[in-house]
Parts: sequence; C-alpha cells; structure tokens
Amino acid sequence: MELYIKYNLDKLCKVLLQQQLDKFGISCTVTEPGYVKFTENIPVDKYQEFISSLKEFGIEIVDNQKSILVQKIKNAIIEMLYSDKGMQSLKISTYLSEKLKENYRTLSHIFSEVTFISIENFIILH
Repeated sequence: MELYIKYNLDKLCKVLLQQQLDKFGISCTVTEPGYVKFTENIPVDKYQEFISSLKEFGIEIVDNQKSILVQKIKNAIIEMLYSDKGMQSLKISTYLSEKLKENYRTLSHIFSEVTFISIENFIILH
C-alpha cells in the first residue's frame, strides 16, 4: 500500500519550532516565517542546547545580513507559491520588491551570490 501525502511546510516548521521552544521553556513571539523574537534573555547554555536541538531537524540559525535577506526572499516566494490568496498571478519581481521593500535587481543579485542559483530557478524547483 502506498500513500501520497500533501503537507504544509510552513505549518510543519512552525509546529516543530514551537515544540522545541516549549521544551526549553523559552518565551518568545513568532512574528513571521523564520523570525523569532525572544521576550527575555536566555542563558547561554540553554540557548546552545536549543540550537543543537533545532539542528537535529535541519533548522539552522541565520546570522549574517545577506543570508537573512535570502531567507526572507525564500519565505516570500514560498508564501506566494502556496498561498490561496491568488498571489500566483503576480509578477515575482514586483511581489518581492514590494514585500521586502528593496529593488528587485539587488534582491536577485544577493540571492544568486548566496545560493548559487537564480530566483527563477528556485521557483522552478518548488
């Protein structure tokens, strides 16, 4: 017997992240996909354990500005592709520029520099 499963990666990641935050008793708010704001300081040892637990699930902490921007681009693209709000009909360059408040040429250049693929190829892969 075989099953074909449809799943929502965004929701799956949010649930997994929340489970790990709860496990470590970390108080925070998740304001957008891929962004967590801690409401209080976390002891270094607890933070390191938390980071290690996330790595077990393939989740990494992004810590430089270009990588953060690339992650925001990926999140915006995935939101656009899988949204039920009819965003698929929008032009990707316009959508990304407006959502991230940055020139598309800049976004495209940084994305390619960090990921070694174009935004268009990333979309095709999804």
